[in-house]
Amino acid sequence: MNTRRTHLVLIILAVATFMVTLLPDDRHREIKGAIAGCTAPAQGSVAFIRAGLFDLTATMERLFSGSPETAEIDHARDEAEKLRQLLVIEKSKRLEMEKTIAGFAAFTEFTEAYGHEKYSVVPAAIIGRDPSAMQSVVVIDKGTADGIRRGAGVVWGYAAVGVVAEARSHSSLVNLLTSPACRIPAYIQRTGESTLVEGDISDTLRMPHIFRERVKNADYCLTSGELGTFPRNILIGQVAAVSLAPGELFQQIAIRPHLNLSALQTVIVLVGPEWNLLEKQ
Repeated sequence: MNTRRTHLVLIILAVATFMVTLLPDDRHREIKGAIAGCTAPAQGSVAFIRAGLFDLTATMERLFSGSPETAEIDHARDEAEKLRQLLVIEKSKRLEMEKTIAGFAAFTEFTEAYGHEKYSVVPAAIIGRDPSAMQSVVVIDKGTADGIRRGAGVVWGYAAVGVVAEARSHSSLVNLLTSPACRIPAYIQRTGESTLVEGDISDTLRMPHIFRERVKNADYCLTSGELGTFPRNILIGQVAAVSLAPGELFQQIAIRPHLNLSALQTVIVLVGPEWNLLEKQ
């Protein structure tokens, strides 16, 4: 059945074609124009799709063949990223330098005001920290080759940081104020009474003592200058809490350090003749 229909269609097309050839030339042109008008939209669509494919192919070739334009853009992007990284590094260096200058300026003002000329200073960078949560020990990049000895006081500005526990040739271990091994002669500014302040495995220091006058919150605790570890009046911190249990003789005093010890990057080591007093103990 399908074969018969196909043959019939072919015969009709053949007859129509023969009849068209018998028509005058004017009729031929009209028929061609009609056929062209019907196929024009389809031809336009094909041309548009073809042009789009050519554009897409060119774009893909530029992307995957490393054209000069793409290479230049990638190079510019890489250079911009390098400059951004350098800017961050330089900004960090500038901030550290500003902090260092501020620390030295504060200590210089302090020594000039109190006349502590017997101490020489050695700037040092912190190159290591206690990995535990206690943050009680740091390592600095200066040692005996720089004149540092065990027992030397460590400050930042006019505030205490800790005491050198061990000095090597080119590095030293420093017990921070919060270390249980750090004990510093100190006194309460308001009362004038002195004792030892020591670390307490926390972010505060302990100051047990029999005080004639009761210590109050926010009282200042400063170094007393005894034993030569620190000059007098270096700031340690402020009283954070005071307790006196019934029947007890000692007030339990908690001192909060003035400095944020975990944020320090550089310090000043005080070197003077008095460090021998502690080194011999």
